[in-house]
Formats: sequence, C-alpha cells, structure tokens
Amino acid sequence: EHNGFVVEVDNYVFDRTCKNIKKWKDKGLNIVPVSVNASKLTFSQDGLLARMQKSVMDNGISPKNIHIEITETAFSDNPERIGRTIKKMHDCGFVIELDDFGTGYSSLTTLNSIDIDVLKLDMSIIKNDIPGSDRNVLDFCMQLVKMLKLKTVAEGAETKEQVERLGDIGCDYIQGYYFSKPLPIADFEKYVILTR
Repeated sequence: EHNGFVVEVDNYVFDRTCKNIKKWKDKGLNIVPVSVNASKLTFSQDGLLARMQKSVMDNGISPKNIHIEITETAFSDNPERIGRTIKKMHDCGFVIELDDFGTGYSSLTTLNSIDIDVLKLDMSIIKNDIPGSDRNVLDFCMQLVKMLKLKTVAEGAETKEQVERLGDIGCDYIQGYYFSKPLPIADFEKYVILTR
C-alpha cells in the first residue's frame, strides 16, 4: 500500500480468479466461490466496478462466485465513498465479506453502515475462545451476527475441538489448517473434486 502497487496486485488477482473460475466451469468442476481481497487504495480507483463487471462478463461467470473481502481499516479515509461503492457491488451480485472482524479495528457502527453479506471472524477470536466463560467473545460475536442476519466465516480453525465448537454455535463456514493449508491451483482442483 505504501507505493500504491497493491492496486495492480488486487486487479491482477481479481482477473486471474475470474479466469480460474471459468476454467473450472469449462472442466465441469463444482464451482466454489472464491474470496478476493480488495485494499482501500483499490476502492479509490475510478471505474473499479465497471472493471470488475467486465472481467466477470468476459469470462462468462456469475458475480456471486466472487466474494469481495474488505477490512474495516479500508473505511478510515473515505467511508462514504467506499460504502457507496460496496453497495453498488452488492447490487450487481458480488458477495461482500467484512474481513478480520475482532482485530481491534472493529466498529459496531460499521456493521450498520455498509452492505455486507458475510462477517469473517478473525482467528484471534477462535484461538482465545473459552467455552462457558461469562465474557466469551466468540459467543457474543455469533449472537450479533445472527441478529444482523449475516453469514459467518470463522478463520484459523486448527483442531477438531474448534471445528465442533464452531459448528455447535451455528457458524456457517469454517476455514483453517484443520481442513487444508493453502494449495497450488492444481492441488486445489483435486481437493474440490474429492471433497464435494
């Protein structure tokens, strides 16, 4: 972000993701949504949404196959503009995920002011979970998410106990090394075939 090159990286990753989803679709594989990070500098680009829509249309895929991940720190410079852009993305069919919830930047007012579909609970919440505690942050987060009618992703699950606990409290999606470490594309394709 310091030299602005993150915008080029974000654009490349978005385009590459669209091409990969098209490839999986053409191969007849099960299409799973892919989350793509977008930095606050990326959100400041003129024509960002048109560019994303073009990449999706050029590859013949659905916007719902792309989840746009944004952190709350992205709202620090121009929250109104970013909020408007996110609403337009959402209206076009992209799924919006708020990443790293619970890392210290989280503002409850942000949850009311942006059009999001998924709240991603930071791995620190999972690692510091104390089931049965009167001050359990994980339980509070899950109650909050249900009240807001959002989907949840818990990041950083590494043990069977964590996965079972997250399932018991109604977490929609769980990610972490318990299931798999990050994979090269070819290995990911095999993983998707084997686990669907």
